[in-house]
Amino acid sequence: MTSSSAIRTLARTEEGTIGRWLIASLALAIIGSIPVSDGDGLQQPALRAVFLVLGFGSLALIARQVGLSVTAAWRYFPIALSIYLLWCAASIFWSVSPTSTALRITETSFTFLYIQSFVFVAALVCENMNEFARLVASAFVIAVVAGLAINILVFGTPFHYWINPDVPERPRFTFGFLHPLGTGDILAVGILAAVFSNWKLWLKSLIGFGLFFLLYLSDSTGARYAILGILPLAILLYGDTQASRWNKVFTAIFAIAIGAAIFINYFDNSPIAANFDQQNARLLTLTGRVTIWNAIIDNGLASTGFGYGFDASRFMIGPLVGRAFHAHNQFLNTLVEVGAVGFALFAALVASWIWRLVNTGGLFPAALCGYVLLLSINNPGIFSKFPIMLAFMISYTLPLIFPRQHLQKPEPMRAQTAHL
Repeated sequence: MTSSSAIRTLARTEEGTIGRWLIASLALAIIGSIPVSDGDGLQQPALRAVFLVLGFGSLALIARQVGLSVTAAWRYFPIALSIYLLWCAASIFWSVSPTSTALRITETSFTFLYIQSFVFVAALVCENMNEFARLVASAFVIAVVAGLAINILVFGTPFHYWINPDVPERPRFTFGFLHPLGTGDILAVGILAAVFSNWKLWLKSLIGFGLFFLLYLSDSTGARYAILGILPLAILLYGDTQASRWNKVFTAIFAIAIGAAIFINYFDNSPIAANFDQQNARLLTLTGRVTIWNAIIDNGLASTGFGYGFDASRFMIGPLVGRAFHAHNQFLNTLVEVGAVGFALFAALVASWIWRLVNTGGLFPAALCGYVLLLSINNPGIFSKFPIMLAFMISYTLPLIFPRQHLQKPEPMRAQTAHL
């Protein structure tokens, strides 16, 4: 295989073309996650598969142009993730819905392979993490524009609002027929990528505030507060100044605040929650998620050894709490789907992910990691929602690929604080 320096030199000679192809490849994959109809069945998975194939095809052409094989990226596929996915695939044999499990594990595995390939090729082409973040941010901006275009074509207006029949007084902005939480993930990951890109400050501000405005309209509470919590911490962590001495203090305060919020949320009848009106109380009770968690635990769904099958939790949770497709918590959902054994493998996966970030990661991967972990408190998505899967894989594998290929390491952004 061509050396990384030679690949980057070749890529620089056709920087515009290769950059545009990389952006287009990722944008196609993101757009594929936006449903254009309100149908069930295989229609949406088939549409996502088509867009992923298109993204994979364009990625293969890019890799070939710079003298790479896409399959070379798979050498960097995390071992812990491979083991966990194999256990999820094995759950087909005891799943309450083998078809659902088979379809989801196939789509999840293929999606992870695509993301891994994109990270590998883009990391070799880019000079540093800021340039990598610019490619990702550009793809998300294109996807947002495409989402607004879908709204115009389907609904006649760029600002389409989804209304939950259980809460009709709470209209929420979304793209197409995507759930507003999915729209919030697209916007939030796009914001993080824009902030850590090598764009000029005015462009970062314009795009960042624009995306955050749409995020506000989507009323995706978790995504909104995760962004508001992560970005100040990330700015504090820039550079080796005197302010960095306070990093651990601020991080500890933030962690304590999150812990206190979780503790309060766990008790629906807490005195603090009682002092809030009906609309604001949903923030303290995670919009009824605590009720779902209690129902799952009280009925023993989280106390099995093998679980009920990957992506089959909805068949067990739905009869207990009504319209719920998962446990609304990544860790609890893992216990329901793949049991105690699968949860142990997932815990090992999370531990290896964080260990790698601590030892070799940069601020952009760390910010994505923080976002995924915070969102996991009230919504599972690491193995089902493309923006979350992308954030997870970038934060997991980018710190490994950059040092291995002798790019600026481990944190090129520290030398580029002026870009902020």
